[in-house]
Amino acid sequence: CNKKWALNHLKNINFSFLDNTFSELNEEFPHDINISKILLVGAGAVGSGFIFAISKLMNIHGIIQVLDPDYVDKTSLNRCLTFFTEDIGKKKAKIVESYSTNKLKIIGDDITFSDFKKERKEFPIIISTVDNNEARHEIQYDLPKIIFHGATGKSASAISIIKFLQNACLCCIFESSMSQEEIISKEMGIPL
Repeated sequence: CNKKWALNHLKNINFSFLDNTFSELNEEFPHDINISKILLVGAGAVGSGFIFAISKLMNIHGIIQVLDPDYVDKTSLNRCLTFFTEDIGKKKAKIVESYSTNKLKIIGDDITFSDFKKERKEFPIIISTVDNNEARHEIQYDLPKIIFHGATGKSASAISIIKFLQNACLCCIFESSMSQEEIISKEMGIPL
């Protein structure tokens, strides 16, 4: 922003969303960003917003695999940047594929994280934008090295970076509504 008020007030503030620190360094935006492979779980409001924003960066390349088994419905239209009325009834994960660029490949899979896990594909970074605690826990149970988590609800939003063995996990932040016995029963497939 080159507005006079912004220049006067923000000239010495640099904030990194990657490590949540302030710095006096005024580094330039990188000319080439290789994200390698990222797994995005959830293509709703936050997930589709992420895809929309990252697809607009000209100097980014890599692969984003998007998982979401849900369909677009009318309620998606007022909060999802990538869906339009003609998309109602279509799979969310397949729609976001159209935001691929020459350098950034977006692969949409209309499956759950559970089904994806059965294939045992490894991703160094997982972005969780799911809307329920059970899915968050399942992602955490897979023990990825880094999870970026984003969610919205009513008038609140949540953003966190979860690094394996360094800080709280999604299971701690978003407690389950099930008892330990119910969780064990579900995981092992035995009656309670």
